[in-house]
Amino acid sequence: MVLQKKENLVTVLEVVAGGPSDRSGAIFPGDQVVGVAQGQGQPMTEVIGWRLDDVVELLRGAPGSQVVVDVLPQGAARGSTPRRVPLTRAKVALEDQRAKGHVELIEHGAISYRIGVITVPTFYQDFAARKAGAKDYQSMTRDVAAVLAQMKAEKADAILLDMRGNGGGSLIEAVDLAGLFLPGVPVVQQVSNERKVRVETAPQGVPAWDGPLAVLIDRGAAAATEITAAAIQDYGRGLVMGDISYGRGSVQTIVGLDRFSTDPMKRFGDLKLTIAVLCRANGKPIQRAGVTPDIVVPGRIDVTGKANADHFAGAACQPQDIPQRAGLDALLPTLASLHADRMQANRPYQAQLARRARDEALLSSDEVTLNEAERRRTPDARPDGDIAQLQLAEALRVLSDEVDLIRKRSGSAAGKP
Repeated sequence: MVLQKKENLVTVLEVVAGGPSDRSGAIFPGDQVVGVAQGQGQPMTEVIGWRLDDVVELLRGAPGSQVVVDVLPQGAARGSTPRRVPLTRAKVALEDQRAKGHVELIEHGAISYRIGVITVPTFYQDFAARKAGAKDYQSMTRDVAAVLAQMKAEKADAILLDMRGNGGGSLIEAVDLAGLFLPGVPVVQQVSNERKVRVETAPQGVPAWDGPLAVLIDRGAAAATEITAAAIQDYGRGLVMGDISYGRGSVQTIVGLDRFSTDPMKRFGDLKLTIAVLCRANGKPIQRAGVTPDIVVPGRIDVTGKANADHFAGAACQPQDIPQRAGLDALLPTLASLHADRMQANRPYQAQLARRARDEALLSSDEVTLNEAERRRTPDARPDGDIAQLQLAEALRVLSDEVDLIRKRSGSAAGKP
């Protein structure tokens, strides 16, 4: 889990893909850790008010050992009955963090469309192996390219890049990923601390995929994810769906402080410095602004509250006119209308949206009830289904609508690569 101290409680910001908490299916972003026990039947230690580092120390342990966590759902009053979740500690394998794909069959009347879903949890690259000249160094873009090739072989009709919760990573990988769909074009502008502007351009080549494309983002999508999504949106290469992204358009580097030590036994650690701010290819800011979806498909809320409140302002970039791929704008009104009708008729989704609205209201409120009965009240059960799964299902429907419209307008199998 990725944790943060918030209002005297340790809050789950992210459930890491492939980790024990993720596999449990019982811990969600926004949950609050209120107790930790070192196994079933062991005494539960209440951790309300504890330092974050001390709670993390209790949670960590040897792989294979058990820990039991008491969590309160987001919005639950303190003192209400927590949910008890047993977990078996394990190292998160790098393989679980790599890009993966599968094909979903989406029915449109008598027709079924094959939508390839590629999940990209983070923008990773084995920098050391690349620097050493290894030809098979690990790279997110290479993994996505391999998945795209497989999906071509499986005759996919469209591709959905699922980058929800992807907080970023390698800038090089962000530019290269955009290049799989937009080879040879400017992808992002980088403004240095000396106010110099450098344009990062995708590698030349043949597109790895030239068919219908969409990107699914949420409030946890940041930095490198926003670069790729913005480029795909700016050039009209594909749809962006989900919630507005986080709005973190900055570049950091790590400076080792041990070099300043005169005593080899003393360690000063490292300092992370922000050295540049990023803008979209057209010059519009990413910092604070984020990426606004073409079609809003709501998902999990930002559990930290107002995500962009503490962000520093972005820098001025160079406005650029960039060519847009024709066709997508003409489809948007119809796609939005079909999406709105479907959302209204989707009762499980509407129940989740009502819960989301209540949670957002609680997060934005500074009031705390002093009524003991109210504070001990067990929170309402979560509505049936998971809003993240409902979000993905609707995004797939929107993309299949696009494929269907393209086919009908062309009167053939246009849109397939």
